[in-house]
Amino acid sequence: MVVSIDVIKEGMVLKEDVINEKGMLIVAKDTIVTENILSRLRLYKITEVDITKNRVKREGSSLKDSIEFKHFKKETNEVKDSLNNSFNKILNDVTDNVELNHIMDMGKRMFADNCGNSNILDMLYCMQEFSDTTYVHCINVAMIAGLLGKWLSWSEDDINMLVICGMFHDIGKLTIPDAILHKPGKLTDSEYFIMKQHTVAGFNRLQHIDILPPEVKRTAMLHHERCNGTGYPLGIVGEKIDKYSKVIAIADVYDALTANRVYRDALCPFDVVAILEKEGLELYETRYIMTFLHKVLYSYLNKKVYLNNGMVASIKEINPDSRAKPVVMFEGGRIVDLSQYDGIKIDSVIE
Repeated sequence: MVVSIDVIKEGMVLKEDVINEKGMLIVAKDTIVTENILSRLRLYKITEVDITKNRVKREGSSLKDSIEFKHFKKETNEVKDSLNNSFNKILNDVTDNVELNHIMDMGKRMFADNCGNSNILDMLYCMQEFSDTTYVHCINVAMIAGLLGKWLSWSEDDINMLVICGMFHDIGKLTIPDAILHKPGKLTDSEYFIMKQHTVAGFNRLQHIDILPPEVKRTAMLHHERCNGTGYPLGIVGEKIDKYSKVIAIADVYDALTANRVYRDALCPFDVVAILEKEGLELYETRYIMTFLHKVLYSYLNKKVYLNNGMVASIKEINPDSRAKPVVMFEGGRIVDLSQYDGIKIDSVIE
C-alpha cells in the first residue's frame, strides 16, 4: 500500500526498498518506521512509500514477566521502603541503629542473591520506571558498584562496603528543594550551586552516626569528585579520592544516565558507553572505567537491539576501538560492523 509520508505512523513497516531518483538506497525494506526514519525520508525528499497494512508492535519485555525479575522487584521494594523510613529519621536527627543494621544487611544480601545473575544490569534498567527515584537510584548504585568491585576482583569485605556506600551515597539529595531536584529544564547557576550542596549535606547528616563506617560518610561527600580535579565539592584530584568514592562515581553516573528524568528520557546503555568512552577516561580512575565499559558491553553479547533505522539485529562482537558500535548480525545472517557507519547506531536494547 503506497501512502504519503505525511500519514505514516511509527511502527509501520516498509514493504519495499526506498530508493531515490539517483538509485541510492535510502531505507531498506522490512524496516520499522521510527521518527528517525521519517526524518531521513524527509531529508531525501521522499514523498510516498510502500508499507504493509499492519503496524508492528515492538516486542514486549519477557524479563519483566520472569520469576527472577519479580523476586528482584520484591527485594528492591523492601529495601526501598526501609531506606525511606531510615532516611526520614536521619533527616530528623533520629538514629535507629537496629534499622540501619537491617538496611546494611538487606543490601549485602540483595547483592549476594543477584550478583551472579547475567541479567542483573537489565533488571536494574527495568527498575527505572518505578517512582521514589532517589531511593531506587541508591539501590541501583549499590548493586552496580558491587558488580564493579567484583569485576575488579576486590575482596568480599570491600565489595560489601561498596554496596553499603551506594545505599547511602545520595541521602543529601533529600535536603534539596523539590523545585530544583525535579526541575524539568536546565538549572540556573544559583540552582546548580544549591544542587551541588547535596554532597556536603549528606556527609553532615551521616557524620555523627557511629554505626556507619567512615567510608560511607566519605563517599556521600566525594562521589561527585573527578580524577582531573573538575568535580565537587572540593575539586580534589585522583590520588586524593578514595577507591570507594571512585567506584561509586562511575556507578552513580551510569545509573543516572540510563534513568528517566523530567528533562530527558533514559539513554540507551550504548549511548552512555559512548559518552563515557569519549569523556570518562580523564574523569574516572582509568582501570575502573575501562573494566566497567568492557564488562557492561560484553553483558549484551547476543542480545537483540533496535537500530536507529528501525531494524533489529543481535550483537555479535564488541569493537575495542569503538565500543558503543559493535558488530551486529541481522536476520538472515548478514554481518555489519556499525563502526563503519556514521549515521547508524543502537537505539535501544530489546528486553
